[in-house]
Amino acid sequence: MDVVSNVARAGADDDPWEVTSVKMRRSTKRAVKLYAVEHDKTMQSVLEEALQRLLAEKSMK
Repeated sequence: MDVVSNVARAGADDDPWEVTSVKMRRSTKRAVKLYAVEHDKTMQSVLEEALQRLLAEKSMK
């Protein structure tokens, strides 16, 4: 199964969450946090959705 299919199923019993750590610029973190608050989402869900979209977009090329 390709990476995009696996990511799209995130949260399924056979695709458990993993804790990770990433570095990002302070301004990026603030922007993500603000977006999350304004859209009643968590930073985790915003980042997960953004990564899923990026991976799906890249797989279409």
